[in-house]
Amino acid sequence: MLGKIKNFLFGKQEPQQVTEEITKEQLKEWFEDKVKHLESEVEQKLSEMRGKLKEKIDETKESLTELENAELRNPNIPVREKQFMEGNRKAYLQRTEHLLREITDILEYETSFFLHHYKEYLDNFAKSTSRAYRILQQFFAKETNFIAGKLKEIDSHIQQTIADQDIQNHSRVEHIKKEFISFENKIKKKEELEKEIAQLKKELASIKKKLQELKTQKEEILSSKEYQSLQSLQKKKEEVNNQLNTLKNDLRSAFSSLDRPLKKYQRIAFQDQKLTEYYIMDPLAALTTDFSFKIVDILKRVSENIKDGKIELKEKQAKKIMSHMQSLNKTYFSSIMKKHKDLTEKLSAIEEKLKEIAIQQEFDSVNHKVENTTEKKKRISQSLEIAKQEHDSINLDHIREKLKADIEKLLRVSITFSEK
Repeated sequence: MLGKIKNFLFGKQEPQQVTEEITKEQLKEWFEDKVKHLESEVEQKLSEMRGKLKEKIDETKESLTELENAELRNPNIPVREKQFMEGNRKAYLQRTEHLLREITDILEYETSFFLHHYKEYLDNFAKSTSRAYRILQQFFAKETNFIAGKLKEIDSHIQQTIADQDIQNHSRVEHIKKEFISFENKIKKKEELEKEIAQLKKELASIKKKLQELKTQKEEILSSKEYQSLQSLQKKKEEVNNQLNTLKNDLRSAFSSLDRPLKKYQRIAFQDQKLTEYYIMDPLAALTTDFSFKIVDILKRVSENIKDGKIELKEKQAKKIMSHMQSLNKTYFSSIMKKHKDLTEKLSAIEEKLKEIAIQQEFDSVNHKVENTTEKKKRISQSLEIAKQEHDSINLDHIREKLKADIEKLLRVSITFSEK
C-alpha cells in the first residue's frame, strides 16, 4: 500500500495528475500530511544507512591503527627516507581521521545538509592526501590499499543512499519545510511591520498636530505689539552698531597711512611706545582711553622728526603725511570721541529696554520647540517610509505561489486554492 502511495506522490509510474482543492491556510498541513508516510520510511532507511556507515567507519579506524603500527619490511633504509615516510604517514592518518570525523558529524544532520557537504569533504580529502597516499604505497601498499578499499565501501554506501529516489525526495521535502518556516517568519514580520506602521502613523499625526500648535503660537508672538516693539529696538541696535563700526573704520582709515611713520617713531621715542603701539593696533580703542588727547602731541613730534630727517620718507610722501597729520587735531579727535560716546550711550539705552522685554525668551523657546518638533517629524516620516517599503517588499502571495509550485513539482499534483 505504501509503495502505491509513493508511486502516486512521486510519479514513478506517470499516474494521471490529480487536482487538489484546499485553502491557502491549509497548504502546510495538507503537505505535511501527504509526505508523512515517506518521511517515516526514509527515516528508517537513513537510520539503517547511519548504522552501516558507523560500522564501516569503525572498520576503517581499525585499519588506520594497523597502518600507524605497521613496521617497514626493510628497516635498513636511510634515515632521511624513514623520516620522509613517517611525515607522510602521520599526515595521511590525520587527514583520514579528520574525514571520518566529518562524516560521523554530518550523519546526524538533515538529509539535504548531509548530501550537500559530503561531496565537499570528499573532494578536500582527495586533494590533500593524494601525494601522501602515493608515497605510502611504496612502503605500506597492503595497509594503504586496505584503507582505500574501506573508504571506497563508505563512498559506495553513501552514493547508493544519494541515488535513492525516496531519499532525494525527502531532501526536497526538507527544503520545502524550510521554505514554510521562512514563509511563516515573513508573515510574522509583515504583521509586526503593520503594527509598527500603525504606531508610526499615530505618532506622526500627533507630532503634526503639536507642530501646528507651536507654529500658531509662534505666529501669535510675531504679530504681537510687544514683539514688534522688540524688532524695532533690535533694528535700532543694529543701526547704532553699524554707526560704531563706521566710526571705527573711518578712524582706522585715517591712521592707515600713518602706520609706517608711527612704527619708525615708536623705535626712537621710548616714552610714547605703548600708546603709539595701541593707536597702530586699534585707533578707536586707544582714543577712548586717551582722555587728554596725547595722540595730538605724538603726531606733532612725528611731524617734527620727519622734518628733521630722523624718520626717513620720500619727499612727496612726507609732505602728504605731514599735511594729513595736521588735520588730525584735537578738534577732530574730540568730535570722534563725542560721536563714540553718544552712540555708546544710545546703544546702552537700547540694550536696557531690550532687557525689559521678556517676549524674546518666549519666542526663542517656542522657536526651539518648532525646530525640534520639525526634526522629530522628519525622523518619524523617514521611519514610516522605510517600514512601508519593507512591508511592501514582502510579497506573501508570490512566496505562497512559489511554495505551491515546488509542492506541485514534487508531488506531481495540481493545487487549487479555494475560498474559506
